[in-house]
Amino acid sequence: MGIETLISRVFDTKSRCPSKRRGEWENRGVLEDFEMRKGRIMSKYDKLWDWVAEQPGDELTLTFDEVGEHAGVPLDHSFLNYKKELLPRGWEVGKISMKHQTVQFHRVAA
Repeated sequence: MGIETLISRVFDTKSRCPSKRRGEWENRGVLEDFEMRKGRIMSKYDKLWDWVAEQPGDELTLTFDEVGEHAGVPLDHSFLNYKKELLPRGWEVGKISMKHQTVQFHRVAA
C-alpha cells in the first residue's frame, strides 16, 4: 500500500471520517493541505520550503535551529539531498556554514 492510498483512507470523507472529525481536520487545514499535495510525495522539508518561498527579499539566513523550527524536523545530513526541492519555488540553498551553524538561501533570478 502506497502512502497516497494510506492517506486517502485516513481522510476518506464519505465512509470513514465522522463529520465531527472531518470538521476538525478542515479547520486545521489538514484536508486542504493533503489535497494540495495530492499526486506527489510530500517532503519532510515542505513546510520549510513553503515558508522560505513566502519571505520578502532576495536573501535569507537561518540558523540550524531556525531551519528545524520552520521545517518541523531537526536539520540533518539528508537536507543536502532535499535542497533541490526549493528550486521550483524560486529559491536555492546557498552556503551552509558548519562553523556558524547557518544556512543561506537566495532567490533565483527569473
